[in-house]
This record gives sequence, C-alpha cells and structure tokens, in this order.
Amino acid sequence: MQELRIGSDDGNREFSRGKAGATAGAPTGSPTASLTEMNHYCDETRLLPVIDSETIATRTDRFQALQSVLEKELVDYDPTAFDDPCGPHNFALQWLADEDVLQLEPDAMEAVYQRFVVALFYFSTNMYSTILASHSNRVQSPWLSGEPECTWFGITCRNTQIFATNKIMSIELPDVDLKGSIPNALVFHLDSLGNVNLGSNTLSGPIGDTGWKSLSMVTLSLGGMDTLNGSISELIGNLKNLEELSLYLTFLTGTIPTELGMLSNLIVLRLEDNDLTGTIPSEIGQITALREIDLVLNYLTGTIPTELGMLSNLIVLRLEDNDLTGTIPSEIGQVTALHEIDLFINDLTGTTPTQLGMLSNLFKLSIRFNGLEGTIPSEIGQITALREIELFNTYLSGTIPTQLGILSNLIELSIGTCNFERTIPSEIGQLIALCEIDLYHNDFTGTIPTELGKLSNLTELSTGSNNLEGTIPSEIGQITALREINLYDNFLIGTIPTELGTLSNLILLNIGGNPFLKGAIPSEIGQITTLQYIDIQLSGLTGTIPTELGILSNLIKLSIGNNILEGTIPSEIGQITTLQYIYLYSNEPTQNIPIEFAMLSNLRELLVNRNQLSGEVPLEVCQLDMEINFIFDGVCSPTFTCDCCKPCV
Repeated sequence: MQELRIGSDDGNREFSRGKAGATAGAPTGSPTASLTEMNHYCDETRLLPVIDSETIATRTDRFQALQSVLEKELVDYDPTAFDDPCGPHNFALQWLADEDVLQLEPDAMEAVYQRFVVALFYFSTNMYSTILASHSNRVQSPWLSGEPECTWFGITCRNTQIFATNKIMSIELPDVDLKGSIPNALVFHLDSLGNVNLGSNTLSGPIGDTGWKSLSMVTLSLGGMDTLNGSISELIGNLKNLEELSLYLTFLTGTIPTELGMLSNLIVLRLEDNDLTGTIPSEIGQITALREIDLVLNYLTGTIPTELGMLSNLIVLRLEDNDLTGTIPSEIGQVTALHEIDLFINDLTGTTPTQLGMLSNLFKLSIRFNGLEGTIPSEIGQITALREIELFNTYLSGTIPTQLGILSNLIELSIGTCNFERTIPSEIGQLIALCEIDLYHNDFTGTIPTELGKLSNLTELSTGSNNLEGTIPSEIGQITALREINLYDNFLIGTIPTELGTLSNLILLNIGGNPFLKGAIPSEIGQITTLQYIDIQLSGLTGTIPTELGILSNLIKLSIGNNILEGTIPSEIGQITTLQYIYLYSNEPTQNIPIEFAMLSNLRELLVNRNQLSGEVPLEVCQLDMEINFIFDGVCSPTFTCDCCKPCV
C-alpha cells in the first residue's frame, strides 16, 4: 500500500563547508583543519567516532571530491549546502569520506547519493543518541555500520536492473525517540522510496510546499507527531499513487485542499487531532476507493457533503468533535459498506434519516451531543449487525421503537439525556448481548421491565432521573455481571431486593432519590465485597444501619443520608479503611460517633448533622488529618458536643 503520513520537512538546513556565512568563530573547514579540531568545537553529543590514522590531506581530498558530486544534486534545492561545520550535512559527509568502510568512489553517483542521504538522516534526527546507534538483529545491522545501507535496521531495499545500487524502498523507524527534523534530501533523492514510517517520534518543524512536490512515489508516515505543524498544500493532488494519507496529531492548520479529490487511489484519509478549519471538500466524494475517513477533533465547519454518499467502499466515517452544522445527509444511507458512523459533538440539526436503516453492515452509530430532533426511526431495527447505538444528549423524543428488540448483536444502547417518554419496552430483554443500557434523564414512565433480568452480559444499568414507578425487580439480582446500577431520582416503591446481595461484581449501587422506598437496608448488601459506592440517600428507608457493611473493604463512599434510620452507628464501619466519604445526615441514630472511626485515615468528609446523636465526638476522631479537608458538618443536638465540628446547620 502506498501511504503518506506527513509531519515536518523543515527545521534543518542544507549547508556548504567553508563558504561565506559559516558560524562565527568556528573552524572554516580548510584542508588543514583536522576532524579532531572540528569535533572539539561542536557539541559533544554530535561528535563522530575517533577516526583512524590516515592522513588529513587524503581525507580532505575525498571530502572535497564527494562534496562536489553532492552539490551538483543538492544545490538545486538549497544553495547554502554544507555552510555549517557543525551541521548534519558536514557530519554526514565527514562520515562518508573518512569513516565509511565502503569508501565509495565519487563517480559512483547513485551509490554516493543514497548512502549520503541516509547518513544525513541519521545526524538530522539525532539517531546517534538513541538505541538505533547500535541496534541490530539477526537480519539487519546498525546504522553507519560498514555494511551496505540496505542491511541497516529499519531499511528495506529492492533490486534494480537499471542501477548497480539496490534502491531503498522503505524506512520504518516508529517510536524510537528520534528528534530534530527530516532533511528534504530524504524525499528528493530517494526516488524509489515507497514507505517512510517515523510515527510517534519527536521530530519537529513545519510542512513546506517543497515536500509535496517530490512525493509522487513516496509514502511518509509521521502520525502522532504533535511537535509538527504547517498545512496541507494543494500540491497534494500530485500524489497520484497515494493510498493512505495519515497526518493525524501533527498540529496541522489551514483547510483541507479540494485537490484531495484527485487522489483516485486513496484508501485511508486520516487527519484527526489537528487544528484544521474550513469545510469538508465535496471533492472527497470523488475518491471512490476510500474506505476510511477520519477528521475527528478539528475545527471544521459547514455541512456534511452529500457527495459522501457516492463512496460505495467506505467502511469508517468519523467526523466527531468538530463544528459541523446542517442535517445528516440521507445519501449516507447509500453507503452500504459502512461499519462505523461517528458524528457526535457537532451542531447537527434535523432528524435522523430513515435511510440509515439500509446500512446492513453498520456496527456503530454515534450521533450524541447534537441538536437532532424527532424520533428514533424504527428502520434502525433492520440493522441487525449493530453493536453500539449512542444517541444521548440530543433532543430526540417519542418512544423507543420495539423493533430495537431484534438487534441481537447490540452491546450498547445509550439514549440518556433526551426527551424520550412512555414505557421502557420489554423487548429490550431480548438483547442478550447487551452490556450497557443508559436511559437516564428522560421522561420514561411505567415500571422497570422484569425481562431485563435475562441480560446475563449486562454490566451497566442506568435508568436514573426518570418518572419510573413500581418496585425494583428482584430479577436484577440474576445479572451477576453487573458492575453499576443507577436507578436514582425516580418514584420507585417497595423494598430493596435482598437478591442484589448476589451481585458479586457490583461496584456502584445508586438508588437514592426514590422517596417512596421503604424497609431496611438489606444486610445482604454486605456480601458485595467489590462495592465502592453506595448511594441510597433521600429515600424512605427505616430500621438500623447493618453491621455487615463493615465487611465492604473496598468501599469509598457511603451515602445514606435523608432517611429514617435509627439505632447506633455501627462501629464496624470503622474497619473500612478505604472510606473517603460518609453521609449519615438527617436520620435518627442515637448515641455517639464510634471511636473506631479514628481508623479511617482516608476519610475526607463526614456529615452527621440533623441527627439525634449524644455524647462527645471522640478526640481521636477529631485528630484525623485536617489537611485533607475533613468536614464534621453541623452536629445539632443539645446532648452532643464536638470541638472540631462546624457550627450547627
């Protein structure tokens, strides 16, 4: 595959030894200047290995002869070639002339060009300070070794019948701590280069127009280089053979050029995590070979081009986190190869096109955080391949179509913070693959379907902040995979099912804000040793606080305020050393705060106001570390004293 992943082609200079403009105070590079003298002047991190004892005059003659050959090629691109005696060009040429075991003859031009360019790349990217200075394997040798460059680590060559030299076709050195910049010569003079993968390094500098002029047969991979910048030139249209353009996370600015539409062989377009502005060019719709479009996390505006409906091979369309407006084009329903649609966090309006129901291969539909209105099209139920539906934080309304019960592969159904109403369809209980149900903050009424107890793979159940009535189904206790239960802020009645005690993987239990619950906190809750968060505040619970809660060795937050709990505060709670927050306010417990609370070294907040406590807060509890914001908030009782508490509230 031919690909282009570009970051920087700048940040280096083409230098010329001994000419006007050399650094003041530096050796001039005259025939009598020794390499030792040159190295003494330059930064120690750039010193070359100690050379052998051959005469300076002989080395200098070779240097000058090779320089003459190289300047004929390099001068067309930068007339200041080799000016800096401490620059990467001089170091590369010194190595080629005096250190290289191969000792190429100047008239072997193709071989000289290629070997010089990779040596220049070595010094331009500070490779000498990385593991690559000595890295090798069974097949490949270290860089700047005496072996042919085609054997160096990360380089691949191909045989040619035209030239005596094997031509470099690939340089792959991702994530090896390269720094500095890429010399233009790497692009200009390795004309057979088909793949350069330097992603996830720390190369810097802008992208210039010159880099786009000579890339018709080159793939350059610099994705994940947040030290780069620049813009995409309209010259990108010259790269006729390009199959992958990957410029992600390179701080690109400017607009996406319309000339992209000329890249008829392009398969992958990745420009995510940049600072691109302007609109999405409609010309992209001409690239019928495209399989992936990823423009995530930019500042793109305007509408989604209807021409994208012509991309019959498109599999992934990711446009999330931009500033796109307008509607979702119905033409997208024609792209039947689509597996993933991500349009979330934009300013899209209108309704969800019914034509999306034609996307029989779709795995993921994410249009959350938009201004979409209307209902969920029942046609979505035809997409039996669907695994993820994310519609939350929109203005969608109406009911959940019962047709969604056919989606046997569905893993996630997230439609929270919308305007849905009426009952939760019992057909959701047929979705046996479901792992996550998020229906919170809507206007659902009726009861929680008992059929949800059949969802053995469910890990998250969230129906909070609705108008649900009825009891908490005991069948939920059968879903042993559950990790989170959020049923808060409804109008649920009855008791908390003891069957919840069998949920051995549960981390969060939030059923607070249901004022019509009654009965006691089941002691069986103490069996769920994985629990980290319990929130049952603002309910109508009675009875005592179970001593079994002291077994919950992972508990971080215990919130049971605003109930009608009475009796003593169990001393066993003092065994839960992970506790950070205890909210017992507005209940009816009596007696004192247990001295065992002094063992709660991680405690940050203790609210026990509006209770019937008596006695004095133990001094040991008051001595808990105040620097981490302990709060003993307003303990109001004529029979209770506390030297370290806030005033009564």
